Parts: sequence; structure tokens; C-alpha cells
Amino acid sequence: MKRLHGPGTWILAATILAAISVVMLSSQRATAGPPDIATVAVDLDPSSPAANTATSIGAGGAGIQAGDIQSTLDSVAINATVTFDVVVDAVPSPGIFGVGMEVNYDPAIVEVTGVNRLSGLLHFSGANPGPFGSNDLPLPDTDGSFRVDSVDLGGTDETGPGKVLDVTVKCIGTGTTPITLTDGFTGGGANAGIQNTSTVFTIGNEIEAFIGCNVAVPNPTPTFPPPPTAPPTAPPTAPPTAPPTAPPTAPPTAPPTAPPTAPPTAPPTPSPTPCSTNCPTPTPTPTATPVGQTPSPTPTPTATPTATAAPSPSVGAGFAWGDVDCSGAVNPIDSLKLLRFDAGLASSQGPNCPPFGSSVGIAGSGNGE
Repeated sequence: MKRLHGPGTWILAATILAAISVVMLSSQRATAGPPDIATVAVDLDPSSPAANTATSIGAGGAGIQAGDIQSTLDSVAINATVTFDVVVDAVPSPGIFGVGMEVNYDPAIVEVTGVNRLSGLLHFSGANPGPFGSNDLPLPDTDGSFRVDSVDLGGTDETGPGKVLDVTVKCIGTGTTPITLTDGFTGGGANAGIQNTSTVFTIGNEIEAFIGCNVAVPNPTPTFPPPPTAPPTAPPTAPPTAPPTAPPTAPPTAPPTAPPTAPPTAPPTPSPTPCSTNCPTPTPTPTATPVGQTPSPTPTPTATPTATAAPSPSVGAGFAWGDVDCSGAVNPIDSLKLLRFDAGLASSQGPNCPPFGSSVGIAGSGNGE
């Protein structure tokens, strides 16, 4: 027997996440319609024109506009550090639960020396946050791809704009490095993984960045989504002209009609006199059975058999180990619900699913396993 929580909860969660890898939320990601989030961007100067916060970007206002972020940084001295923000323009309902991404860079030019994944971020801006996360170790990270995950176990999922991650890099070589964001684990794919508790938000536009260590950077122009266009106004339509009305025509005069001739009246039929006493009882006339045929016997009613109730399915039968919400698939949602349960928060489960904290049996192979 094994329990669904206790000292091994974090080990079980990590095992589930590692086992399902890329299969996880990519199958739940929307593939049609407009993106959930218009823009995610890397801001190399998070203090200009105004400091980014957990709930605002640059000077504030709707979305990410030109001037809110800086996508290139020139002539950074060798051994100098640069701290940049990852920002989102507007997270829609049901809100952000956390983020997961790889920060990609040229390891010959820079290395990752630090990360803030637990404070001052959009997904921790609600009431009673519960920061939890992980990142590649040790630091500095020097392999060109730095993985970081950060989620809120506090139970409040936030909406709107803000920053979701801070990363610090150090120049170690002369040249230019791009800073790009991908997510090969939770389903973001070519973009950062911005998640709620059940899926990964789709992203329309990701603005990446370039750092020049000891050199100037060619200045690419970031692409911002166009402002919404007002629908065209239809020209006024002239009211329809009523057709001319024809003068009234006098109805034709009907020819005189001869008066109808009344049909002859039939003589009345006398009604039978009702019988009040000593009336004869009518005798029913029996129906003769044709010669050569045997009268049919009166059918005897047959009792209807009683249906036998089908056996009830065994609770918990047929669920894979790790499928804690009995959805039919083992995925990182199971691990997230384990984390929420261990944090004392409610999590939904499917019908006939063993409750969190209950003991369950494991069907063996028959070889003593």
C-alpha cells in the first residue's frame, strides 16, 4: 500500500513531471482563434521609462507599446551584469497560475548568474500567495539554455499585465547574443509557457532581445501588435420610396339571383317508446365457429422477468498510478493538484476517484512485484 501524500509528495510530483515531459499540456493547448495573450517580451532596461512591476509595464496603460521595453543593449563591458524582465501584456481569465520556460543565450558571450522567480511577480500579486518553483543548478549556468519554473500555490490566479520573471546574465566574451524564450516541457513550445491550472495560454507575439558585449548591436525593430481597428461605418441608406397607389376600382355588380326553392320536407319518423318496467333483456348473439376450426383458447398472461442489477464498478479500478484526479491520463496537472493538496488547498477529481490522503491498492504483475 502507498499513500497519496506525505514526505514523498515532492518526489512523486517530480517523478510525474519528469515521466511525461513534452506530452503534458501541449495536447490541451488551443489551436484555433485569436491568441489568449497578445505579447510576451524580454525587457533589457526594466527601469525605463518607468520600472516594471508585478502589475504594470513601463509607463503603464493597455498592452506593451513602443517605448515600454528595450530590446537591444549595446557595448556592455566584459564581466558586467545585465538584469532583464520577462513581461506579459494582459493575462486573461481564469488567470495565471505560473510560468515555465527556457531562457536561451550564446554561452560564449554570456552566462546566467541569477534569477528571481519567487517575489514581485504577477502570479504572486494576489492575496495570500504561495510561491514555489525550481531552476537549473548550479549557477552560473553556462550551457546556453537556463530552465526555470515558478507557480503560486496560494489559490488565487491573477489577470492583467505585469512581469513574470527576472534573470541576470554576465558578459564573458566579445560579441552579440540573442535572448530567446521557449518551453519544451509544459507545452509553450516556441514561446514561454504562461499557464493557468489546466492549460497553457497561447501567445500571439514574442519580442526577444539582443545584448552586445563589448560591441554595438544592430538595432532590430521589435514588432508590436497593431491597435484594434474600428469597424467601417456603412453609408446612410435612403428610405425606400412607396410605389404609387392605384385608384380604387368599383366592384362588379352581381346579376340578380333567383330565390332558392325549399326542398320537400320528409315526414317525421316516430321515436321508439322508452321501456320503464318489465323490459326484456336483449340476448347476445353468439358468434358461430366455422366448420372444421377449433375455438381458440383464451391466452394466459405471462409474468415479466425481473431485471438483475448490474454489479457496481469497483472504486478506483483501472486508474494508472500517478493519475490522482482520475482523468484517464498521467500529466503535470496531477502533480500540480498534489502540490495544492499538500498546501492545504482544494483540488477537483473525477468520479469514483480515491480522495487525496486515502490508501489505495496497486495491482501487481503476479511476479511478486
